[in-house]
Amino acid sequence: YFSTIHRLLQVNHPDFDHQHVLGDLTYITPSTSFQKLEARTTIAIPLILEYWSVQETDNMPRWFVVDERDKSTAVIENTNAEVIRNFVIPYTSTMKTAADANVPMTAATRFSSNEEMVEEVDASDRIIPTPYQMNVENDANVFDMYGISMINDELLGDLKIGATDLLYKLGVSGVYDDHKVTLLLGVTSAEISGPGSYKMDIAADGTTITGTDAP
Repeated sequence: YFSTIHRLLQVNHPDFDHQHVLGDLTYITPSTSFQKLEARTTIAIPLILEYWSVQETDNMPRWFVVDERDKSTAVIENTNAEVIRNFVIPYTSTMKTAADANVPMTAATRFSSNEEMVEEVDASDRIIPTPYQMNVENDANVFDMYGISMINDELLGDLKIGATDLLYKLGVSGVYDDHKVTLLLGVTSAEISGPGSYKMDIAADGTTITGTDAP
């Protein structure tokens, strides 16, 4: 019996069969053609598993044997450990094929990949979610805001607590609160009209968000 994160599809040996038990547990059992296993001998049992195994830690420890005569059990000694290489031959490559272009993820490569994304994307003037349309006046001024306070936030209903908590966690609420954000219910243009649509007017003296209420 052994646990595996990859489903066992086939045992490539005429003397052995397999059966899935539950979850990740599977067992291999002698078939009708099996004779016996001599003491101090080894036998290779090729297994075909679902999907590729590209990490040594795909292999799970504590394989065990069940004696059908008295239902006694015994853990196979070299698998009874957290040291994977006690029972797994070291992988020399994580490539599935010679043409595999996948880069194995380590702490270093993941950090490097994320760092590149941060450098490539300028989020300083990005609005999330991306607006359907954005108009910037020719004489618009650039300004800083250090804190936000919301007017008419009761319009948020059940979302008010979450919105207030988020502003606090971002450090833009409860300190300076110099920029007023006013929430209004109103009519938006026919082009974007509908439940969830809104218009946002941003100016140095405050921001107004006009939303269309759900029917």
